[in-house]
Amino acid sequence: PEIGLSVVDLGLVYEAARASDAIDVALTLTTRACPLGELIVSEAESRLRQRFQDVAVAVRLVWEPLWTPDCITDRGLEL
Repeated sequence: PEIGLSVVDLGLVYEAARASDAIDVALTLTTRACPLGELIVSEAESRLRQRFQDVAVAVRLVWEPLWTPDCITDRGLEL
């Protein structure tokens, strides 16, 4: 939030899959010590549940591979 990029543009979303009855997202953080980690996961789950009310939503926090600035999308680098 402090740098103004979305979790997608920052390259934090490693996987997003939708089945007919579920959405599964794997995301990471820039560091394990991120003070906003719980908030980011909670907000992602909340937004997905609002948008996709008819399916189960799971947002998993993963640490492999480790995030680096190379994960930032081209769009993120432009912003």
